[in-house]
Amino acid sequence: MPYKLFILIFLFHHAVFAEVKIFRDSWGVPHIYAQTPEAAMYGFGFSQAEDGLESLLTNYRLATGTMAEIHGSKYLDHDLQQRIWGHRARASEKYPEIAPDVRICIEYFVLGIREFMRQHPERIPKRAREPEAQDVVALARYVAYQTLLRQADSEYTGKPLVYETGNQWAVSAKRSVENGVLLCADPFGSFHGTLRPYEAHLHSRTLNAFGFAVLGLPVFSTGHNQTLGWSALSGGPDAADVYEIALDSPIANRYRYDQEWAPFTRIARPLLCARGIERNAERACTNARISVRLFIATVTGPMRTG
Repeated sequence: MPYKLFILIFLFHHAVFAEVKIFRDSWGVPHIYAQTPEAAMYGFGFSQAEDGLESLLTNYRLATGTMAEIHGSKYLDHDLQQRIWGHRARASEKYPEIAPDVRICIEYFVLGIREFMRQHPERIPKRAREPEAQDVVALARYVAYQTLLRQADSEYTGKPLVYETGNQWAVSAKRSVENGVLLCADPFGSFHGTLRPYEAHLHSRTLNAFGFAVLGLPVFSTGHNQTLGWSALSGGPDAADVYEIALDSPIANRYRYDQEWAPFTRIARPLLCARGIERNAERACTNARISVRLFIATVTGPMRTG
């Protein structure tokens, strides 16, 4: 592939890596070269921030339920939902259990984002905070829950579940003119919005992959390396369930579970909310108020009524 422009070289004095190079081809796609996978992830985070910092940081706010802090009360219900599902809380709780080699890649990806923010403070949105490794895990969980919640809603309402369509097909080497395996992946996704796919090529001594990742994530959902390719269509296994519970009265504070009466769990979630929509984001956060929202849960999850 012809390289139209050499964009930038990073030189670092660090035990993990010494040099990261990012090239841009004629389409603007970053091709990131480094000695180690960790260093490649550093460059991947930097290039994502360079091309879509505001969208990337917005994705972390969407996942962690902190949109109302900047954008006001219209996001309170959204933020409450994310706090109910606990993306950030679960990410923080379970983060130490992630394999060490995966954790270090996540952490260097985040360091790359932070490095771009350090070098380009003029590109940082007002009231933006530096991302943390747990935000990446929270975003991955948030993206996965989009399908799960649609499944649960379909089961609850009885309406058929309609997924975005797409195409995938493979051709074996013996049926190829060039005697090579062919994979076509066309998931019919949108290139608009903050969760749009981000195209890149990562290359190190032990890593050579090209594909598309959601902004803010360091993994390719669709892509290939030198030996195989992968993709995914919307849908997947039925991984969400809705349970009907029995109450002992219309104003009950307990429900039937495992042949016994169990008490509801009442949970309060404080949410920071900007007062109105301020043109100045710093003033919006300064004038913010705390909004406390309550929800009721059972052992199987939060309760929905109506």
